[in-house]
Amino acid sequence: MIYHICLKSDWNKEKENRYFGEMEMQKYGFIHSSTIEGLNKIIRRFDNKEDYVVLVIDEKPIDGIIRYEDKDAEHLYPHFYELIDMKVIKETCDLSDFLLKHDIN
Repeated sequence: MIYHICLKSDWNKEKENRYFGEMEMQKYGFIHSSTIEGLNKIIRRFDNKEDYVVLVIDEKPIDGIIRYEDKDAEHLYPHFYELIDMKVIKETCDLSDFLLKHDIN
């Protein structure tokens, strides 16, 4: 699985669409995501975890549109260069609940 963290308000704007990520594609040119191993580094960037949601994405059917890259040679992050079909988003969870469930600090 691949994970994407976004503001709840952004998710609410896009969750009824067929595809996710329009706002991030416009801003960055791709959609930031992470493996479970990379989340420890990423979650430090989010001050108020109650404002965020985690999208759990099944990467198997969309492997071809994911590039693993980053400036950090220790860990590569999955980036989507196309919008994400809502069919592959298997779960959404409040960030704080997700961290407890997966014992991530």
